[in-house]
Amino acid sequence: MNRDLPFASVVALTQTGRKIRDAERIEIQRAFDKPTRYTINSVYLQPATPAKPEAVVGLKADTSKGTPAVKYLAPEVSGGGRGWKRFEKALQRIGAMLPDEYALPAAGAKLDAYGNMSRAQIIQILSYLRAFGEQGYRANATDKSRARRERVGRSANGFKTVNGVAYFVARRGHRIGARSWMHGRMQTLSSGVYAKRGIHGSDIVPVLVFVRAPAYQPRFRFFEVADQIARAEFEGELTRALARYSRAFR
Repeated sequence: MNRDLPFASVVALTQTGRKIRDAERIEIQRAFDKPTRYTINSVYLQPATPAKPEAVVGLKADTSKGTPAVKYLAPEVSGGGRGWKRFEKALQRIGAMLPDEYALPAAGAKLDAYGNMSRAQIIQILSYLRAFGEQGYRANATDKSRARRERVGRSANGFKTVNGVAYFVARRGHRIGARSWMHGRMQTLSSGVYAKRGIHGSDIVPVLVFVRAPAYQPRFRFFEVADQIARAEFEGELTRALARYSRAFR
């Protein structure tokens, strides 16, 4: 029995870890409205080994598909503020957003099936505002590509009309240079990114609003779920693993 214990422990730890991982994925679907598959599968398991007899269940830190899950889910576990998304950092870099501000979707934002802002629209805004850094500078709009997107013409009455869409940054109470609405006049709109269309660009809709650090209440019971499953399952998994090893080496 004592000879089998180290090997059985590795199996039991891994099996318990697998159950914790699966339970965490179910918990994500309970805690959030329409979580993406990327978010659901962000819970990973590192199996136990004889050399390292511990199973690790955690949140992936992979950055290949954008903001890593560990960054945006951590505030949902412990509460408090969240990290900045890549497009927010880009807007901060050009001075559109303040260093302590976050961008939230507004009425003019296009949302995907999961309730997140469309990636295509984010790219369109960053390109129009020329917010891509050195690595993505070729994606920044030129004067010609801006003009194509705006499709400025004249109405039947001769009024200048934006038939496409133009974006601008507003900061309430500020005058901020050439990208600001009305070329630097005092602004009364809430701080954010706006889309304008129609005659003289008078049809104005907020796409992003800038807010100070949003505080999150904990709603992803990551540690509670892990503790509950570990207490309920490990002893049984160890008993079954010991029984299997005992039969195998009998």
